[in-house]
Amino acid sequence: MDKNVKAILFDLGNVLFDLDVQKTWRGIEALLGVEYDHPFNYPPTKEIMYAYEKGEIDTGVFVGEIQRLSKPGTTAEAVANAWNAMLVEVPKARFAFLERLKAKYPLYLLSNINSLHLEYFYRHIRNDHGIINWDNHFFEKTFYSNWLGMRKPENEIYKFVASEIGLPNDQILFVDDNEFNINAAAKLGIQTYHLGIKEEVIEIDIFKNI
Repeated sequence: MDKNVKAILFDLGNVLFDLDVQKTWRGIEALLGVEYDHPFNYPPTKEIMYAYEKGEIDTGVFVGEIQRLSKPGTTAEAVANAWNAMLVEVPKARFAFLERLKAKYPLYLLSNINSLHLEYFYRHIRNDHGIINWDNHFFEKTFYSNWLGMRKPENEIYKFVASEIGLPNDQILFVDDNEFNINAAAKLGIQTYHLGIKEEVIEIDIFKNI
């Protein structure tokens, strides 16, 4: 790891928390009765999904809007189940990894997330791993898009997070699985690592000696 790194900023989904996003996209498509490359790009749902991820609308409004666009008879429960279908697990080894890492570096978390997914995540780590203080136990601070009203890869969210961390951008290492997010952070001088689809965060070279 670059000796200049003084803090590590992690993404959550598909870095620390395993996802299978296709399950949600196929589930939402089934409710809508359409086929599209990605529901975040499907015009009727695009703005709703981005607004929900930025906390501009609450869960009730989000679910109601998806119901309105879906096939007749679609229930709120069906929408929530389809939306949460992507959520898998945090492998136990990653908790031990974070424990080791936080002994040497201050850790931070930056995630594009929404209320339904965050609630599910908190339940998962509490019920399956006995962790009730995720945000404070492993991290100095956690930054969630639905709390901040900003989302990656908007420049504003990186500038805000860097100012909260209180270090020069080039002393922060950002680990994310999304190329657009990585590129946006790198343009601001933040050090980055793009985690590949088949890579395990614990095993990448920059962390092997920790």
